Amino acid sequence: MAKPKPTLQELIKAMLGFKEAGKEFYAKADDIEEVIVRRMKRERVIDLGDGNQAELVNNFDGKNKVFRPAGVKRFEIKISRRKEVAVPETEALDQGRVA
Repeated sequence: MAKPKPTLQELIKAMLGFKEAGKEFYAKADDIEEVIVRRMKRERVIDLGDGNQAELVNNFDGKNKVFRPAGVKRFEIKISRRKEVAVPETEALDQGRVA
């Protein structure tokens, strides 16, 4: 026997619930990002250990204005596939090296 399809009311309530949950996760992610931006040095590449690396990007570097379709943060964390061997965070901090 086929499972009954959810009603539109159920679907709308589910959608709103997921959107609300997403807001909470984005708020938590923004809080963590603020801590990272304060602690992370520019031009330092952090090896994430899974083939990815992170670096702090200044969206206003050398500019007074940037044009984007929505709000713009001055700093953001850029995640990319590792191109070069990045120094693990603990090693980079302890020895003062930049990858």
